[in-house]
Amino acid sequence: PLVHDGRVIVNVGGPKGAGVVAFDLADGKTLWQTSDEQASYSTPIVMKVGGQERIVLIARLQCLLLDPATGKELAHMPFGARGPTVNAAAPLVLGDKIFLTASYGIGATLAKVTDTKFEPLWSNDEILSSQYTTPVAHGGLLYGLHGRQDVGSAELRC
Repeated sequence: PLVHDGRVIVNVGGPKGAGVVAFDLADGKTLWQTSDEQASYSTPIVMKVGGQERIVLIARLQCLLLDPATGKELAHMPFGARGPTVNAAAPLVLGDKIFLTASYGIGATLAKVTDTKFEPLWSNDEILSSQYTTPVAHGGLLYGLHGRQDVGSAELRC
């Protein structure tokens, strides 16, 4: 879950518009719910877009951009795959862009984010496809684990 501005925001994957739910931090009451997307293991994050705070999260098959106050979906982009796959790494904010990564043939995507859309800049499965861990950006470089230990070996990459 993500705690932000008095809300606990959870990618629960519930049916009938309860894919993402915000609870009041003080009393646990539901503040809003949105999306029919199934859940993933990925943690929602906060990102400034056009000077406004937004929630970015990877659900089962989509990356979503939400208004944190209302849950309104502002944009979405396909990310993920059906089958025995895992979306676990959190979106990584790089200025006005996000970096998404998952293993299982899903790969990595770098996308520019506006308040109305995700604009993919590139996508492939060769640079950094992380099974679980979120990469780290430092000094203009991106460090992370590529691959899956259950079908070979994972590598530390930059």
